[in-house]
Parts: sequence; C-alpha cells; structure tokens
Amino acid sequence: MSENNVLQFLKRKRTGNRTEDGTPRLTVPKCDQCRRDKKKCELDAQNTSAPCRWCKKQNFPCSERTLKPRKKAKVAPVDVVPVDTSFVNTTPARGIATFEDHEELRRLRASQDCLMEILRQLFKNDTDIGSLDKGFCLCIASAYNDVKAAKFLLNCGADINANVEGEYGNALHAASANGAEGIVKLLLQNGANGIVKLLLQNGANVNAKAPVYGSTALYVASEKGAEDIVKLLLQNGADINAEGRECGTALQAASANGAEGIVKLLLQNGADVNAKGGVYRSTALHVASANRAEGIVKLLLQNGADVNAKGGVYRGTALHVASANGAEGIVKLLLQNGADVNAEGRKYRTALQAASTNGAEGIVKLLLQNGANVNAKGAYRSTALYVASEKGAEDIVKLLLQNGADINAEGGECGTALQAASANGAEGIVKLLLQNGADVNAKGGVYRSTALHVASANRAEGIVKLLLQNGANVNAKGGAEGIVKLLLQNGANVDAKGGVYGSTALYVASENRAEDIVKLLLQNGADVNAKGGVYGITPLKAALAKGDEDIVKVLLQKGAY
Repeated sequence: MSENNVLQFLKRKRTGNRTEDGTPRLTVPKCDQCRRDKKKCELDAQNTSAPCRWCKKQNFPCSERTLKPRKKAKVAPVDVVPVDTSFVNTTPARGIATFEDHEELRRLRASQDCLMEILRQLFKNDTDIGSLDKGFCLCIASAYNDVKAAKFLLNCGADINANVEGEYGNALHAASANGAEGIVKLLLQNGANGIVKLLLQNGANVNAKAPVYGSTALYVASEKGAEDIVKLLLQNGADINAEGRECGTALQAASANGAEGIVKLLLQNGADVNAKGGVYRSTALHVASANRAEGIVKLLLQNGADVNAKGGVYRGTALHVASANGAEGIVKLLLQNGADVNAEGRKYRTALQAASTNGAEGIVKLLLQNGANVNAKGAYRSTALYVASEKGAEDIVKLLLQNGADINAEGGECGTALQAASANGAEGIVKLLLQNGADVNAKGGVYRSTALHVASANRAEGIVKLLLQNGANVNAKGGAEGIVKLLLQNGANVDAKGGVYGSTALYVASENRAEDIVKLLLQNGADVNAKGGVYGITPLKAALAKGDEDIVKVLLQKGAY
C-alpha cells in the first residue's frame, strides 16, 4: 500500500495526479462513470448510485457498478480495525494506486475518525513527508471541515499558507468556500467556522491569494454565500476591496450570486460600492443588474452606487445590462434613481436598442415614457426600429412607430427596416411597415439593394408578392449585379480565376442561380465553357446540377456544352 494511497483517501474521492514539478493538485471529486464533477452526481432515497446528469444526457451505457445498490458496510470501531503501515518504509512517496483498490481503506471510509487514524499511522514513524505534503493534507482536512485532523496536522508542522494547485489554493480558501457549499456533512459540530478560526489563530495569511485565479478567502466566502465566515475574515483584517477572479471584488462576487446579506455586511464595513473589477471591469451594480437581483440593486443605490458608471460586457451602464436581460423592475428602479436613458454603450448604443434587440416590450415602453431617443443609432448605425424588424418583434415595431420612429432611416447590414424585415422573412412586419409609409423602393445596405432584391434572394415568395402589390420596381438595379457592373466598367478581367478551386465569375454565378449576373458577364465576353468548382465542370453543368432552367437556356444560346 503506497503513501499516495493515503493521500488519495484523504480526498475521499478520486483526484488528479501531481503536477510536473511535484506540487500536489487539489481537484474536485469525479463521477465514477464519466470522471466529471462528482457534485453533479445523484443518489436516490435507497442509497443507490446513479450516473451523473451529463452521463444520462449523453446516453452512456450504465455500468453494473453504477447501477448496483450499495450495501451498507458494517464498520468496526477505528481502534479495532488494523491499518497496514508497511507502506511507510517500503513504497515511494508518490505512488499512483487509489484508495478504492484497498478493502481496509474502504472499511475505514465510513468511520468519522478515519482521517485521524490514517494521519496517525502515516506520521507515527516519523515518515519523511515534506511540509508541502502536510499543507496539502491540511487543505483536504479544511475542505472537509475536520477540525480534529486540522489540529493534528498543524501540530505536525503543516504549512498553513501552503499553496496547492487547484480551485481553492490554500487551507483558508478551502475552508471558506466549504462553509456554504457543504461538500460533505459536517464531521464536527463547530464545522467550517471552527476550521477558519483555527487557521487564523495559527497565523494563516487572511489576504493570501490563490495561485490560479488570484482570489482571496474573503472573495471565495462571499461568492459562496458564507456570511458567518465573511464576518470572521473581516474581523481578522481581510482586505475588503482586494480584487481577484472573474467577478472582481468580494462585493461584486456577492452581488453576482444574490447574497444580499453579505452585500449589506460588506457595505457596512467600507466596501467600495463603485469599484470596477473582473474580466469586463464591471461594478457591483452591473453584475447585480445582469443577474436580476433587484434587492441588491436597491441596496447598492442606497449606498451611493454610480447609476451611470460604464463597464461590463456591453461597455455601457447598468441600464444597458438590465434592458438587455429583460429586468423590467431593475430598469424602473435605475430610471427612478437618475439613470441616463440615452447613455451610450458599445454593443448596444442605447438601452432602447438593447431592449428592442431582445424583445423586451415592457422595457421598450418604459424607456420611451422616460424620454428615450427613438431614432438613436447604434452598432452599424442601426436604429431600434431596424433591430426590432430584423428580429421579427412585431409588437415592438408597432410601439416604436407609434412613438415617432423614422420608418425609412437607413443603417445596419440590410439598409432600412423594410429591407431588414424582408431579408428575415417577417411578412407581418413588412405589411405593417408598408401600411405606415415605408419606401418600397428605397436602396440601402452594402450592395444598395431594395427590399425586393433581398426578399427575392431569400426566396420569400409571400413578401415578394406583397412588395409588388405595393409598387415595388421590378426593374430596379442594385444588389450584387450593380457591384459586378461597376467592376467590369473599371477593367476587371471577366475570365479571371480565383478561389480554392480556380473558378470564374460565370461559373460562380451559374452555380448560385444569379441569372442577371450570368447575362451581364456573357455580355462582357465571359468564356461560356470555362471550367471551375470542386469537380472542374462547366457553368452549364453547374446550372443543370442546380436545376435552373432559365440559366441553362441562356448558356445554351451562347454555345455552352
């Protein structure tokens, strides 16, 4: 039995091996079947093991071991169960075998004092175990709330601030996170708080940062909702504004996870309510708005949060975030506290565009009532009417038109709102826009197309009929044809080959059923039989493969074979 068997047992579940430099790696337990996070696994009332939800989703075949009910082990008292300690002097310190392979360790597993028993056997012969290994054991004991084992390890010289590679880092991080997460049932009544007190009393660095994410114990405890531990850490001098991990500060972590009690506690202890942090340099108000935590938003505003501070994934204000996430109550609260309804952001230029893009009709109405500029332009110079038309949000389109939206404003990839609706098959919106005076022949977008062009290109027959009934010019020039004509007029080689397969423009137009462009290229002397495409075929064969009779006739008239 190797020494690593014992270290593996201390984890209570299988973990990864050590890193290349020999540093122990602390990882989360794994599912017996797919080796994923064991926290996702399920146990039914009969104590029958079941595959985790991921396994079920993937339809993995269930192993006999996975489905077989576990028998309740009859465990002898620890002082009666013999423990083989021969590994102390006979096996290298870093073996690979796991505790699951050994009957003795399985029998000890159910005993509350098994961790202590293993540690006593491990250290009683003065085994040469380094301080880092002891620190690793301490991290495991802290994660499992075992105060007795932690005291024993500290007495044996465990490094209380040893950084172990993994999610938590050191013992204090592990204990702080476990205070709310409850990885296992408390082994002792004083639980995680007792562990944290013990670590602090023995000189743990309260502001030490984990090696992977750079988070402090206060951040982890705030993120996990462990209010008692947050109090304890603050009483012992934790830096309340220390930044680390994806959210930023402890206040942002608590705000992101809806821990209103901790938010209040941090603010009472001097947390910077407007501090920016995390990947997107958000404030606590941004993350609370994004997570629709209305109570926390109210609390932050009462404590002086800057309602117009910019940051977050949208590089806008909290109003942008709340509007994009459909949090109508928070939008109302922010507006009541002086939010700039027309403040500009990056992804969504205004909150109105954010709400229109995401179909939040109630928020659109609320923003318009509070003076939102209905014709403000955002990304690609698109208006709220354009994005609502593009997304097929008919009720929002009606609301915007009722509030004076410019129906022919140009912007976006397609051009006008009519073109956007036509391109996306939104027949109801096309009809609504035409009834409200949309210019049926307006040109816009990259190729200066009309609504008829884009509807035809997308084979939207119903919209094409509707546009023609409303006076669409069937002979209007535009789209890709206009670009081709412009290039030819400026000396483009009509038979130039390009692309992966060395195709000509005529081959590409024939393959894509662009009859007008085929005619234009032939009028300008294109080689009707130039081969191209993956199979090296002629334009005629490409048109035949697509079943386009009109292009086939045009090509045959020009001598194609």
